[in-house]
Amino acid sequence: MAAYRQFTSGTHIKILGGSDEHHTSDGYDWPPIEVLRGVFANWWQQGVDGIHCFNWTYAMPEDADRVSALQHDSRMAPVHRMLYREIGEVAALRRKDKTFVVQRRGGGGSGAPGTAGWKTPRFFQNTNMFAQLPAHLENSSTADVHVKLIVGDDLVAEAAHIKGVRLRMILHDAAAGEPIEILNSSTKPAPPDEDRIERALISLFKNVNHLYNGPPRKGIEKRLEVRINNLLLDEPAIEAGWFVYRDLDPQVFALGTNVVGVRVSGRSREMRAPMTIEKLELDVDYR
Repeated sequence: MAAYRQFTSGTHIKILGGSDEHHTSDGYDWPPIEVLRGVFANWWQQGVDGIHCFNWTYAMPEDADRVSALQHDSRMAPVHRMLYREIGEVAALRRKDKTFVVQRRGGGGSGAPGTAGWKTPRFFQNTNMFAQLPAHLENSSTADVHVKLIVGDDLVAEAAHIKGVRLRMILHDAAAGEPIEILNSSTKPAPPDEDRIERALISLFKNVNHLYNGPPRKGIEKRLEVRINNLLLDEPAIEAGWFVYRDLDPQVFALGTNVVGVRVSGRSREMRAPMTIEKLELDVDYR
């Protein structure tokens, strides 16, 4: 937004924050309503003049199935109808449950490469080329990898109305092999050996392409250090292959950009297979 404001300063040009429900960010095709609320809350927080939607479903409830069969999965029709009533102003999004995510490279079709098998594209449409994830962790364990997480809600001001805040993260360990892509099946593949946690679903595209990580070894949660704005978090739980940090204090989050630091201690100096952060999400549930 700051860069676009440089171009439009002193003009009558308006800047709209948008969502394209077909050319989506990698890992967020047909996302839950909370993710899209987080997207639009972040747009407003960054100072857009308005909102636009592209490739969204549009229909009365009685027409939704017919129209959605031509455009999108019918599950998104009620989500979009609800969002049309919420995203047009900041007040309508206030105290609605949200998920704030960090962007992944690739996605969106139109020839854009995915994060698995990423290559530098020679065009910029729908590539998310400068997205932060996946992010490689330092094998030496001496330095944190820092990821910026934008939070469009003022969690400090809303603390009394917040039921819970949790951070969720997927790691991929290249020592467990390449990410696995499975088509037309919802069956999660087993980990490569019994010493590893279960796989996590990184990306689901059009309910067809399922991309799973190479899971880290069991016990890594005891060596995993995650900090939010330099505050060290407690040991996470592991749920469906995600590392989950529950009951976070809303008071530690800034409105706008927050810094998440991640490192794994005790890594062998001979280790050459990288470990990467694949997904990073913050769930905010209101009372």
